[in-house]
Amino acid sequence: MPARLIPPVLCLAAALTAVCRLPGGAAPVRVLLTAFVSAEGVSISAAALEISTDGKAWRPLQSGSARLIEPGWTPSSPALFRSADGTLTLTRGPLTRSYRGIIEVSAGPSPSIVNVVELEDYLRSVVPSEMPSSWPVEALKAQAVAARSYALGSGPRHRSQRADLCDATHCQVYRGTASETPATDRAVLETRGMVLMKRGRIVAAQFCADCGGISAPASGSRADALEDGTHFCEAGPYHRWSARITQPDLLKALGEERPGTVRRIRIEARDESGRITSITIEHDFGRVTLTGPEMRAKLGPAGIRSALCRFEADPDTGDILVSGLGYGHGAGLCQWGARGRALPPHGHDFRAILAHYFPEAGLATLDASGRPGSTEPLSGSQRAP
Repeated sequence: MPARLIPPVLCLAAALTAVCRLPGGAAPVRVLLTAFVSAEGVSISAAALEISTDGKAWRPLQSGSARLIEPGWTPSSPALFRSADGTLTLTRGPLTRSYRGIIEVSAGPSPSIVNVVELEDYLRSVVPSEMPSSWPVEALKAQAVAARSYALGSGPRHRSQRADLCDATHCQVYRGTASETPATDRAVLETRGMVLMKRGRIVAAQFCADCGGISAPASGSRADALEDGTHFCEAGPYHRWSARITQPDLLKALGEERPGTVRRIRIEARDESGRITSITIEHDFGRVTLTGPEMRAKLGPAGIRSALCRFEADPDTGDILVSGLGYGHGAGLCQWGARGRALPPHGHDFRAILAHYFPEAGLATLDASGRPGSTEPLSGSQRAP
């Protein structure tokens, strides 16, 4: 279990900035808790629960539990909650989750909830939420470095809600303390403070479930395969997939409820990895051109796993048959590929794994103030220790 730099109970947040700082000035991560939608109807409980409305003066809540806001009340200033053991539990209906650090409720109508949490504690939940904890530790360590780099390198993604990141797939999945496991705690601890660097900046390291055997152009369109052509991510459950989409379902996915016929599907462009970057679908009521990400977003519920795919029509039924490789956008760390590389007989360590997926990046370690130190090459071993 990673040692804390400072117990959360000692962190003070200013009412206007609501930033809890660690020794040397390093700021923790601010995570928007979208799982609870808003603060309305949410209760909080903890051992020795305390509240502050100015970030300086704290008062105990003797009951040990409270509503975040009273019904119909619009907070005029942020409210902060902390506990003696640094853990707080939020409950809304059947949903209950516990978090480390401080819980902040924003001011104004429809107040949101932000978890102010030390970076390494945040990763203790993110890593097992994004990668199975039963996977090889070197793959978990590669995920930890990528997740830490993404958290620091992607910039505030929810600036209007005074948060750096959210708890959903829009950023990184974060479910609080219930996700933590010994294996992923070890991965976070053994890579503590390590981040990917490129041209003096922390890399906003993307990752995907399965690259389909070739990375997207954002990662250089490199094959993720052995010399015999076997993909490192071959074991992924959606590595090779197919889908049958009826014409009504396709029209509905495009927002058209009227019964009609799909006349033509035309691939306008593919990138160098073979992924669709533009596709036009013509039907009785017009035509629509989608980018690759738009195609995945609209047709994902119908079974489209990635843009590395091809379309054809069933001449008997008129259904659209789609087959493809991989799951997700295909950029950055391929999670199933990292697993394959870490397993015997390959046994790559986390540096070697990261070196493949981020070939232009180096590795640095954050100092006490949160600034990266000197950058070293990602020269890993083909045999994990």
